[in-house]
Amino acid sequence: MEDFVWLNLIPTTILPWLFVGFCLATVCQLLFYGWVVFRGWQKLFHPHPYPSALPQTERFSPVSLILCARNEALNLEKHLPLLLNQNYPGEWELIVVDDASEDTSAAVLLDFQTRFKNLRIIRIYEKKAPGKKAAMKLGIESARSAQLVFTDADCAPSSADWLLEMVRCFTRPEIEMVLGFAPLYAHTNLLGRWTSFEATHTALLFAGCAASGLPYMGVGRNMAWKKPVFERAGGFSNHAQLVSGDDDLLINSQANVQNTVVCMSTQAFMYSQPPKDWRTWFRQKHRQLGASGHYRIWHKLMLGAVSGTQVFHYFFGFLLIISGYLPLLILSVYFLRICLLYMIYRPIFRHLQANSLLIWLPALDFMQACYNGLIVPYSLVLKPNVTHWK
Repeated sequence: MEDFVWLNLIPTTILPWLFVGFCLATVCQLLFYGWVVFRGWQKLFHPHPYPSALPQTERFSPVSLILCARNEALNLEKHLPLLLNQNYPGEWELIVVDDASEDTSAAVLLDFQTRFKNLRIIRIYEKKAPGKKAAMKLGIESARSAQLVFTDADCAPSSADWLLEMVRCFTRPEIEMVLGFAPLYAHTNLLGRWTSFEATHTALLFAGCAASGLPYMGVGRNMAWKKPVFERAGGFSNHAQLVSGDDDLLINSQANVQNTVVCMSTQAFMYSQPPKDWRTWFRQKHRQLGASGHYRIWHKLMLGAVSGTQVFHYFFGFLLIISGYLPLLILSVYFLRICLLYMIYRPIFRHLQANSLLIWLPALDFMQACYNGLIVPYSLVLKPNVTHWK
């Protein structure tokens, strides 16, 4: 280790403090994932059994499924049959808001409307606002039901019981929000593995935290909430200037331990394709991360601590290794953390049908640290300059 040219760049008096920081970051990581996330998932693995606390007459009350689409003709043609043929025993409608599409979406929707009576089409002829919040607002206001379920045009449900599984989570009158899982189709290249890991890890975090009493976000491709939540939040008025945030900011401002539940039934997954290239992924993340700066302060501190301790674990460990300071101990702590994370992740990833990703955990975890240390700060400091969501 004495041959490292960087050895003399780090004063030896600082090395013990770097070691303390490395150990503290590692311990904080393991405590959070073990105590908060895994403990929450234990509740999800052993949920309270049905029957519902609601009367039989209210258990399958009317539902409005809302989907906003802009230039999605191919996806609508592919995925609408999967949505319109859901096995929901109560009354329900599918509202598709065509947000000023310039392709053949209008013709595709009209063709489906002739065959499905529960399909309602709302067309916006001129795009006047950024993002899809104006379209979502119009769909919500037009909904005939107080129970609202949301997805996107490029998504496919894992089963014909997806809608039923989501809605049946409204088991008590005080439950107003249901958070679902939105995985990506598996791909074998690096981008596919990384984005699948990211989506699975995001679900691992928000579902585990919600089940532990700390709900902070949801994924708009698969969520449900009641109309009074939207009205109580003042709609999207608090973040109308943001292109993103139509899903997670509403959850972040209104969710609490009493009114929010998680639906992780494998029949209620909502799949979509990963980004086609790294540039598309970066633009997507840059846009989405712009909304996280508007989270509640407690949630920002929690998420900042989780991502920050991961970054410090790698950064401090790297500095200590190149300095030749207790290298065997540093490597032992690193491998101990990876092994314990593997043990925590394994039952969760297996349930989320992403178990094959765990063999790549050391590489993916390092990529996540780079993402948290570089891309997240960049996106929070430099706000995304986009005006359209499609």
